[in-house]
Amino acid sequence: MTGAGWCFLVILIGGFALFPSGTLIGLRGLGALVTYGQAYYGYHASQLGKYIPGRIWIIPGRAVTMRRFGVDGITAAASTLIDMYVLLVAGIVVFIPTLLPRHRRPCDAGVGGLLGLHPTFDFDHFPECAE
Repeated sequence: MTGAGWCFLVILIGGFALFPSGTLIGLRGLGALVTYGQAYYGYHASQLGKYIPGRIWIIPGRAVTMRRFGVDGITAAASTLIDMYVLLVAGIVVFIPTLLPRHRRPCDAGVGGLLGLHPTFDFDHFPECAE
């Protein structure tokens, strides 16, 4: 594997490790006492619900998986909805800078790093970001 391959693998593993953070923060904010490991299990086990027709099954799936750790279903479902809304807002915040006109210099605005993560970002138009 090349250096870029290893870098991608580390980013991928880091991402999978960070995904349950929203669930953990949401559950703790709603008063549930869960560990990171429990939130990790609840998050990733319930992700299978995305592949059942209707795509809404992730919410009851999270409620069922978190019941194992003493979290009631309503709290787990509310945490899942909070997590989804936070991910939506975060995605919008990261996407908005990509709407900048081509003549502006996004790296001067401090968003070059975020734009560089976008798969359609064209470094040819912004050579100062490639440095």
